[in-house]
Amino acid sequence: MDRRNRRDIRPGIEVDIVLKKNQRTGKLTRGIVKDILTRSAAHPHGIKVRLTDGQVGRVKKVLPDPGSTATIRQCNDRDFEMIYSIINEAAQVYEGVIPGDRWKAPYMSKDELKHEIDAGVVFWGFEEDSRLTGVMGIQHVQDVTLIRHAYVRSERQHQGIGKKLLLELCKNSDRPILIGTWADATWAIRFYEKRGFKRVSEQEKNRLLEKYWSIPARQVETSVVLADRKWFDRGNKGESHLK
Repeated sequence: MDRRNRRDIRPGIEVDIVLKKNQRTGKLTRGIVKDILTRSAAHPHGIKVRLTDGQVGRVKKVLPDPGSTATIRQCNDRDFEMIYSIINEAAQVYEGVIPGDRWKAPYMSKDELKHEIDAGVVFWGFEEDSRLTGVMGIQHVQDVTLIRHAYVRSERQHQGIGKKLLLELCKNSDRPILIGTWADATWAIRFYEKRGFKRVSEQEKNRLLEKYWSIPARQVETSVVLADRKWFDRGNKGESHLK
């Protein structure tokens, strides 16, 4: 891709830019493109963009698309440390958002991760250049499938990795799919709603968490459950509160 051509720059790609204050030194700032500010078809010094964090500068380098050479595969025992790392790095976003009595560091210990795997959570990973950048778990419980522990490394977020993992895991189940997440994690709720999931009612949420999950009562209280169309089409009474 040519950093000087507007047609080669699009929202969502990762780039290195030079901020105006750093033009003399040439110091680069890395981020994800949110808006393209250059109106002309090309610019000799690079297309001007706004990053997702609000910083503005001219593109000096376009990084490879993580989806171009990436694969989605089932994780194995050798991936344990990487899964642990990704979960606890990405979960930092919960600090100060979820109830204080639910937050801890590390967010998930190695013993807890091992317990989840032993309980039947199978992790799948998004791998690029032999490095996992995102993970998502799937767990078949009774007559449903649960999506568990979905995390993407901070520098790879907002690039479609979570969406690709979710689509892949949904193809691996012919059962209704349920997803639990923190009630205060509004960004996570929006992510699943954009993919066709809907929140169930509060009463149904409590019933589902007690039936299909093994979590503390306090976590039940502070969580929500989203379900796919199969769940609602099956005639469940837990009607979505969203219309």
